[in-house]
Amino acid sequence: MTRRFVFNILKWIISLALIIWLYSGIDWTAFQRIRGELRPSYLFIGFAGILLNTALCAEKWRRLLRFDGIHQPFKVLFASYWIGSFFSLFLPSSIGGDSYRVIDIARRTGQGTRTFTSVVADRLSGFMALSLVGLIGGIMGYQAIGKASVIWAPLLFFGIFCAFLGLVLDRRIIPWGLRLLKLDRFPKLTSKYALFADTFRKYAKDKALLFQVAVLSFLFHASCITVIWLYSGFLGQDYPLLWFFIFIPVISIVEAIPISVYGIGVRDTAYVTFFAFVGIPPEYALLIALTHVAMNVVFTSMGGVLFLFRKGSPPNPIPSGMPD
Repeated sequence: MTRRFVFNILKWIISLALIIWLYSGIDWTAFQRIRGELRPSYLFIGFAGILLNTALCAEKWRRLLRFDGIHQPFKVLFASYWIGSFFSLFLPSSIGGDSYRVIDIARRTGQGTRTFTSVVADRLSGFMALSLVGLIGGIMGYQAIGKASVIWAPLLFFGIFCAFLGLVLDRRIIPWGLRLLKLDRFPKLTSKYALFADTFRKYAKDKALLFQVAVLSFLFHASCITVIWLYSGFLGQDYPLLWFFIFIPVISIVEAIPISVYGIGVRDTAYVTFFAFVGIPPEYALLIALTHVAMNVVFTSMGGVLFLFRKGSPPNPIPSGMPD
């Protein structure tokens, strides 16, 4: 029995335990009342918001690629992002979707390492924006409700992120790790890391690019939070948008902790726990979380359909600089 297998079993146990504990305290009769309050039009607006989120991500990725001399049409990157979200649904975290994006664009351009670097930069910029939005929301939340728990999670996440970013940008640590693991014997691996590090440092030095990426990242998270707020409107509630800017970043950070299967149980418990601070009943908080998941499943499944129609079409390589 491998260590990975045991870890996966533990994650399933945690997910099931949290679901059983959470649902045992739910007032099921409240769902009958909620059903009569539904406003379906909010779901259509929410779906449009998900499309906008994907467009923002694709545009940010396009700018990172273009900075490194890789030119791809926006519609190609939009489709790649959408299909990637489908693979993220079935593979651990977002690794599946990111892998698809790297493979998809690399086979079109022949720029595997540079494409990989752009995806890493895209992901890291998203984490940075999430941590900062979480800190800002946590400060507002502490002032509004006096709960320190809305600050410590984004603060810890921000610290870990900064440490990781410093590791990536440091010219000595990763080469030292390659030597320690005796991987520096492989010239191809060493040269690819050198290309990755060089590209990443160029990103970090360009203030105009950093500003553009930061703006798009913040717009993405603001849009995501607004979409989840719309789901509360779908349930017939008119909660303040500010509450969602306070709690959703913290919930997103807690949900990312790899102690359950796809955040099952952890996500639901976080929604109920944090929104209880402002008096939202657990039934409504739980349904907001479930609506969010259901809409994402619908959207990502459409990405799978797009993949079926797309995979039979051979890519048309576009000249994009020197090959890797």
